[in-house]
Amino acid sequence: MSKSGRDLLVGGIGSVTSRLIWLAAVPVVARLYSPSDVGSWPLVTALPAIVAVLGTLRLDLAITITHYTRRAQTLVFATSVLTLTVALVMALLISLFPAVSSQVMGVEGNGLILYACPLFIVFTNLTTILQAWLLRSKSIAAITIANASAPLVTVAALLVFGFVFGASAGSFVAAYLCGLMAPLVNMAYASVRNGLFKGPIALSSGAVWSSIRLYRAYPIYTVPLSLVAVGSERLVQLWIASAYSLEALGVFFLVRQVLLSPIYAATAPLQQVVFANLARIPSLAERRAFIRPILETAMAFAGIAIGLGFTLVPVLIPALLGERFAAAADFSHWIMLGISLLVVTIWTARLYDVARRIPLSSYMNIAYYGLVVVSVIVAYLLKLQLHDFVALYGVALFVGYAIFILVALKVASFSWGNVGLAFVWMFAAIAANLGLAAAADALFGGLAAVVVSTALAGSAVVALTVRLLRAM
Repeated sequence: MSKSGRDLLVGGIGSVTSRLIWLAAVPVVARLYSPSDVGSWPLVTALPAIVAVLGTLRLDLAITITHYTRRAQTLVFATSVLTLTVALVMALLISLFPAVSSQVMGVEGNGLILYACPLFIVFTNLTTILQAWLLRSKSIAAITIANASAPLVTVAALLVFGFVFGASAGSFVAAYLCGLMAPLVNMAYASVRNGLFKGPIALSSGAVWSSIRLYRAYPIYTVPLSLVAVGSERLVQLWIASAYSLEALGVFFLVRQVLLSPIYAATAPLQQVVFANLARIPSLAERRAFIRPILETAMAFAGIAIGLGFTLVPVLIPALLGERFAAAADFSHWIMLGISLLVVTIWTARLYDVARRIPLSSYMNIAYYGLVVVSVIVAYLLKLQLHDFVALYGVALFVGYAIFILVALKVASFSWGNVGLAFVWMFAAIAANLGLAAAADALFGGLAAVVVSTALAGSAVVALTVRLLRAM
């Protein structure tokens, strides 16, 4: 097995194990915290998630692909200082205008919870910056360990805070902050060991400005893109909280997190391995040869998730989360449809980066996230119920992701035949697993159908995983 394959295997095992532990604890967490407690986290981080983009100017992407280590070090420290500055300004504004800050963020309660906003910016951005540094040296194992610590620490903190201090919005927010801090600590340690402070570091204003000017495409194109991307997702959360209820947002958020967990477990190491290798492959033909088996396998995984999930997720989620989150049965399958193609888009987005097609990536993402905004506007105009809105949202995500993948493949000069074959893998998997799930539901029903159909689909998952590892 190649080094890339070993990296993917190690990363996958670590990521999957931590996510499984998180999923195992979800039934306890869902019965400990109320939907409104859960909804407090996406609500309080909605604004800082948008502001956080200004803390890196998305120059973290340049840290991985720049050819010179000294320049990468300069970018690491420059973006870190910028992040801390943005966070301090936000903390100062909260201190001076607590009532206004609470009203702007839509957060009720004591002012302490507002300081989660600058902490969110610091933990999120510094982790992203240091991960970019570790990707330069293909330190996949270190990244995997760091990222795997997040769900583990989050679960532990949720349980400890909930039982010791009482289940509340404050406990939930504090626990999630602990989860964000864990990978930062691990990546900081790994980055120091990987030479972050080694040798003379160019930190003069001239060196910083030269680096920013060289990679100015990222601030010019990717910052607006990131603002649109983060803003549209946060708009959805704010819309649910205002149009329906904070409880509805809590149900939506936790269900989405549960469904995203296995997807992130699979794609986090895959994204790191693919990006680390693509950044060092100069030839388009070699890139296509490297990507093609990964692409076909990932599309098949997405098809399996959609096929099984559309029938079985409405059965599984209420049993997993309990009565307080039972409303999720009405719309969870639409969330599954919307997010499944993340198995592919998370790493195909790097095709734009390595091809230096940043403007095109920005335009495609803006168009995609525009569909999400349109779904909110349509819901507002038609006064859609929550179920109908989530269905529209899920379809918008699926269509947007599919178009984004198609254009990314054309950027890598894939033929239309190869693009079509990739989508055939997905639709064939959807059809096969829809039939499998429907048959299991008709014969067994309930959780028995989930167990039987998942076990039968497991053989295909194992075969696809073996194919993926051999391709690496």
